[in-house]
This record gives sequence, C-alpha cells and structure tokens, in this order.
Amino acid sequence: MTIFTAAALVIFLAQGQRTEPTRVDGRICDYRGTVLHSVAVSVETLDGKTIASTSTQPDGTYSVSVPVRGEVRLRASLTGFVSVEKEIVVGRGVTLWDVGMAVGLLADPIWNVIQGTVVDSQGRPVSDATATISTLYGHRQISQVRSNARGEFNMRVAEQAPYVLTVASPGGNGDARLLNIREAKTAVQVTVR
Repeated sequence: MTIFTAAALVIFLAQGQRTEPTRVDGRICDYRGTVLHSVAVSVETLDGKTIASTSTQPDGTYSVSVPVRGEVRLRASLTGFVSVEKEIVVGRGVTLWDVGMAVGLLADPIWNVIQGTVVDSQGRPVSDATATISTLYGHRQISQVRSNARGEFNMRVAEQAPYVLTVASPGGNGDARLLNIREAKTAVQVTVR
C-alpha cells in the first residue's frame, strides 16, 4: 500500500465518522394542555448515563442536541409531577418527543378502567377495531388497543379527567366521543357505521 493510498483511506474513514447534528425537540404540558416551564429534560444512555440535558422554555418547548445516534432514554421531570421517560431511537436530524405530565402522586396510581364494546349498526360485535384514548386538551394519546372477537376492549387511565375516545373499525368507519372519567370503572358502547 502506498503512502498516498493509506492517507486517502484515513481521510475516508475520518469522513465516515462524521455525523450530522442530531437533536430532540418537543413540547411539554400537563393533561389539560397547559404548558409547563422549567421541566428538566435529559437524554441518557440505556445504562443511565446522562449525555445531554436542557429545560423547557416559557412556552413549554425544548430542544436538546444529542451527541449519539441509536437507542437513548428521554426523561422529563418537574417537582410536583410524575416523571416521564421513554426509550426512543434517535436518527439523523430532528426527533420529536411531546410529553404530557401528570401531577405527582405519593403512591402508585389507582387506575381507572374503561371497558368498551364496539358494535356495528345491527348491534353485532366488531372485532379488531382500534380504540384510542387521548387527553381532551393537547390531544396526547394515552393508550391504544384493539377489540377482541366479541368487540370488547379494556383501557386504563391514571387520572379522572375528560378524555376523547376514538374508535375505528377495520373498514375505516369510526366514532369519537368525549368521556368524562369520574369513576374507577367506566363502561361505553360504541357503534361504528
């Protein structure tokens, strides 16, 4: 190998190690959609080492540069609120992570159960329908499940609050409705036409 070839190989390898800037952007609010200021947002390796951090601006937004690509853990924390974390894969460019935070609890949450049935216009069960529960304000998705062969589905939410339930049948028909969760168990029947 000539010196020229070896030098070209070193330059090629060094260029291959360069990465475009990678960052995670998002907005953090509570379940009512009120933006949260000064939320600590950290990016960690999966073994818990913090590799980047920032905090939210007065409008609830944040942007943090991430020095690596691949799987990382994002964590959002603010005194008085339950910390939120999620493992994501960070790629080239910008990755979005919008977060909804709930007021802190001293004990494990008492789950509120939503038991639903999806039927067609003749009252027959609709299997494999997608049911999604989202916050009323901010429209943050809380849970998504599919109905079983009897058209039944079960979901859990941690807080008694207003939510939006959206149900879509495999054929594309659907329904959306407001659910005001005020009891530990809420039953709902959804007709998709």
